[in-house]
Amino acid sequence: MGRLDANGDGALDLEEFQRLSPAARLRRLFPGRAEGPQGSAGTDSGPVVADLSGRSWTPMRPAEGTKANVLYFVVDGCPVANQFAPEMSRIARDYADKGVAFLLVQVDPDVSSAQAAASSKELSLDLPIVLDGKQDLVARTGAKISPEAAVVAADGSIAYCGRIDDRFGKLGRQRPEPATRDLLAALDAVLKGESIAHSRVARSNIWGLLKLGAKVILCGPPTLVPRGMERLGCEVAYRLDDVLHRCDVINVLRIQFERQQRGLFPSVGEYSQFYMMTQERVKKAKDDLLILAPGPINRGVELTPEVADGKHSAILDQVSNGLAVRMAVLYLLSGKMPAGE
Repeated sequence: MGRLDANGDGALDLEEFQRLSPAARLRRLFPGRAEGPQGSAGTDSGPVVADLSGRSWTPMRPAEGTKANVLYFVVDGCPVANQFAPEMSRIARDYADKGVAFLLVQVDPDVSSAQAAASSKELSLDLPIVLDGKQDLVARTGAKISPEAAVVAADGSIAYCGRIDDRFGKLGRQRPEPATRDLLAALDAVLKGESIAHSRVARSNIWGLLKLGAKVILCGPPTLVPRGMERLGCEVAYRLDDVLHRCDVINVLRIQFERQQRGLFPSVGEYSQFYMMTQERVKKAKDDLLILAPGPINRGVELTPEVADGKHSAILDQVSNGLAVRMAVLYLLSGKMPAGE
């Protein structure tokens, strides 16, 4: 299964992106038609495949009465995939009664049916197994690494393709518990009929800020701004320079290269030209402009190092305070606060 990331951490960092050849960048930003753009409806039901028990499936088009298919891509013996086996078994059990079908897609061309079945049994991963040695399903969904999951909605659109959660970071670092459960969020959104593309952080920020009485402007390329965000009560803009002079605070959200399975803007350079916070843009803004970001950030993409570390930036304070606020909220919700406090 091909990787674009040089260090093998499952994320395409800016430096790695810049090291790609021009042809590889084009393939990364403009994948072939076979992959199908995320969120677009498929034109056919795709291939009919049989699992190891002989049952027929149309992975790219959920069966009648099924609300979504989840394709769980693995390479046999992948240590990260092995560690996710209990989590995927739990997710499959939890969503079985919600109309979601799960398929374990073994992409290693050298793995036999017997090997795939034995590996799944050893890991107690009780999912229907499909062999995809020619990586047809990989190409259709745009999956890049092992493990990875694709969510195919009832209309055949690829609603999500990416990591299961953020448990594993760079350089082999692992969190005891994931901070974001991407696959669960995608499934819940699909079952509710909501758009999931690039909206989770923006959506939660909009809800909170509006509750506090702020006026919110959501600004970004049209391909990254989910439809219907105006219904939440915010203003939508597509040119930062048109609204910058009106802003008291700029809250910068990171471009998540690890989720950019398909190009949603022509190039990183073009995105930076129109949306990166630079010293020149800071000079055009209000004198007391405050620059925030939930972290982490891509320096040289969303903002320059000078702006990130400059006098208008409160990013480090925001990240530190965010941890304390979350701890306080969890403490209050736990009900352990003594009466009278």
